[in-house]
Amino acid sequence: MNPLDQTPNPELPVNPPPPPPPPPPPEQINNQAPATPFIAPPPDHYATSPPPNDPTFNLPLQGPVPNSNTSSLKILLILAAIFIFIVLFVFITFTLTGIKNKVKQVNSLPPKSTYALNSLSSGSFRDPNISNEITLAGQKIIFVNTGVIKANVDWVNTDLKVQTGEYIWSTTASNGEWSGNPKYYGYSDANGLNTYPAGYKIDSKANALSLIGFIGSSPPEVSQQQISVNTPAGGSGGENVVGMFEPGNTLKDYFATSSGTIWLRNNDNTNYRSDVGSQTVRLFITAKL
Repeated sequence: MNPLDQTPNPELPVNPPPPPPPPPPPEQINNQAPATPFIAPPPDHYATSPPPNDPTFNLPLQGPVPNSNTSSLKILLILAAIFIFIVLFVFITFTLTGIKNKVKQVNSLPPKSTYALNSLSSGSFRDPNISNEITLAGQKIIFVNTGVIKANVDWVNTDLKVQTGEYIWSTTASNGEWSGNPKYYGYSDANGLNTYPAGYKIDSKANALSLIGFIGSSPPEVSQQQISVNTPAGGSGGENVVGMFEPGNTLKDYFATSSGTIWLRNNDNTNYRSDVGSQTVRLFITAKL
């Protein structure tokens, strides 16, 4: 008999379906974690914890962004400003110091003075016959003037100019006298003194407090020395400057070896403020006949 030709027997019983599984015990249901309800994130959630794929997360921030190059530039500008301030401070300090020293130097020099013309008669001078002596020397008078030289002033411009080869003659008033400080030293005529102390002078070839002269445009500057009665004799002893000459009380037949203006002053470089007195001088410029 072919098994394929078999048909089921309706009288045989059919296998029933499997029964459903029994329900879990109550204790297992109570141990399951409760379901978490969905809570929507706050509006600013992405500002603090953005999702990785949020396209707005990488947008540029609003406002200026600190830059290391800008900070370095600011530091360099500050350092440059400090350097410029220091340079200006040093420059101004040195400038003011130089001006102060210059003012101090100017204040330490005797004041300038003009050659005040004087109309003394010939009989009032130490050599009243000087005009006749010029004639006897075979010379003629080209220029002549008379002025006062004060003891406490710097070089005085006589307004007379001499040319090389001409001659200078001069004489002083018989009543002329001056002193470096009459409280401690006596008066002298235009020939000066060998004391006071003798080394503190300008022209080394003349006595201190004598009348000296200079031919040229710029007489030597005089550096005033501060001394007192207790200062020992000494000093530089003066200088032998080209162009200086020594008129004293009377100067005769002085041959000019250079051309220029004639300047006169007191041969003293100490405490000019304490110098007193004056000499009235009559100057002649002559030439050979």
